[in-house]
Amino acid sequence: MRGKLGVYLWGLWAVAAVAFGACMIAYSMATTATRGELELRPGATVRLELYRIQEAPLWMHALLPLPAPAAPGAERPAAPGGIVGHGSEMRAGDLLMLRLRGPQGQDLQLDGSFVDAFSNRHAMRELRPMIALEGGKRVLPPAVTLPAGNSVLELTVTDVADSLLGKQAEVLVHPPYMLKRVAPGYEWVRWLLLWPVYGLVLALWAVAMLWLTVRARRRRQRPADA
Repeated sequence: MRGKLGVYLWGLWAVAAVAFGACMIAYSMATTATRGELELRPGATVRLELYRIQEAPLWMHALLPLPAPAAPGAERPAAPGGIVGHGSEMRAGDLLMLRLRGPQGQDLQLDGSFVDAFSNRHAMRELRPMIALEGGKRVLPPAVTLPAGNSVLELTVTDVADSLLGKQAEVLVHPPYMLKRVAPGYEWVRWLLLWPVYGLVLALWAVAMLWLTVRARRRRQRPADA
């Protein structure tokens, strides 16, 4: 490999490697959730710090641990609407209210009283702004968004049912990009799902360049050794 060509190709590889690293940082920021522990008692507060590459909606869940399963043969309580619960008092209808203070001056009441989904360990409750009633009509609050850059969220428990009092919950702030839910403007993250392929191409490129460089040096050294 000629000297100038080799320098050019190594420089091109270095630029591609730096771009790949920057893309991986952006991918991590766009797909990583933020979590915080919160005890369910009035006045308890959790502070969360997160970063967004660009403006994104705020998606949150409260994860409540499921108690030990009911004894064999015991009747499991039914949740409202006839849905069978998980042998737990933590089912739809248990009161959970939080106050959110956001980076753009937001000061909202969040309702987390209804179970959105169950996992093996948690009851997941979506935290959404309270729906107001004006003139007998339901008024949907504006969507909460996070600005680009650093944001600090402060969540405080304002009211909680006795059945949940004192339990340890986890607040989960979802990333703007998930496989089943993508925030507007984050569609570009799909291209980074193939990052293992891009990384493999860079690695093979580096190995090939290294082999050609070593081979060229050996060829230049042969006449001198002779």
